[in-house]
Amino acid sequence: MTKIELGLGLQTPESDSIKSLLENIDSDEAEGFRAAFAYVTTGGVEHLKSGLSNSLESTTPQWLVSFDYGYTQPEAVRLLDEIGSVRVVGAKSLKKRDSLNANPRFHPKFVWIQEAESHHLMMGSANLTESALTRNWESVMFLRSIDSDHPAIGQIASWWEETWDESHPVTDELLDWYEDIRESSDVSPDTESEEYDDWEVATHPRNASIVWGRLGYTQGGSKNQMDIPTKFGPYFLEEDDTWELNSEYKLTFRFEGEKLERKIKYHDGSHQARIYLPTETRGTRLEELFSSDKFDKSSLRYYFAVFRRIGKYDYKLKILPPEDGSDIERMIEYSQESGQIAETDKETDRLVGWL
Repeated sequence: MTKIELGLGLQTPESDSIKSLLENIDSDEAEGFRAAFAYVTTGGVEHLKSGLSNSLESTTPQWLVSFDYGYTQPEAVRLLDEIGSVRVVGAKSLKKRDSLNANPRFHPKFVWIQEAESHHLMMGSANLTESALTRNWESVMFLRSIDSDHPAIGQIASWWEETWDESHPVTDELLDWYEDIRESSDVSPDTESEEYDDWEVATHPRNASIVWGRLGYTQGGSKNQMDIPTKFGPYFLEEDDTWELNSEYKLTFRFEGEKLERKIKYHDGSHQARIYLPTETRGTRLEELFSSDKFDKSSLRYYFAVFRRIGKYDYKLKILPPEDGSDIERMIEYSQESGQIAETDKETDRLVGWL
């Protein structure tokens, strides 16, 4: 049995990039190339093409990707389709429900290169995105010269065949649907941003595509004011704005099918960013969602606000109740993984994060 060669890629923002290590598994004798990535961007595809050029030129690659939550760029799927065959895992279910909210998610990340007598693998945390291959905190394992009869090769081959058969071939119709729903979805990235690669690039709420947070108390006689953490404030500001006590800005919110003019104010005393919201949320008055018990998790205090930037002073707002746990947990998890989260209230676990 040939001795398997093991290599590690432990990437930090200051270290050598994973892209520079791809030559560890590149081969000009490749007879097969298969790769599965949860999320794909054009920058990631170009880096992989550069780093594994011999393998990609030696064979016709196969790709498994996902449309989950709109992370994958349609342009990236088209690039992959030009150099091989692409299938989308979970697309049938998403399209049937007309949603990008996936449960369960497709989350593998690996490259599998087959030669006549041996195989090479790269497996780890990195998606096929520019940030994952060049600057994120990532860890990957490179395995070279695995014998064709090794049990692990049989396992991955069986998994691949089953997953490939269940996935959806890329078609113009599927991509058209994906582009439309991705543009309108509350949870997908902002495809209009020229600087946008994938959600990891948002280093501060002010340049985020999406900001989320736990809600606070309702205020005022009509109970139509929502207190949100002060750290939300910079997200709504434009380049020349300042975020100081008593500063106030007029905003537009798209909320439950309506376009509403509202204002956000950094209040003196409470030091809260406060938005005057419509009085109903999914048919329920905000007042009815509030409990004086600050540990009551059915209270408005534990509801979840998601703001997506549409344009200058223009945002789409969605309010998720506690029972929408999977969507909430997914956003919290992603922000935590990217270091894009802050705690604003230890007593009630109030958090704010950005994507």
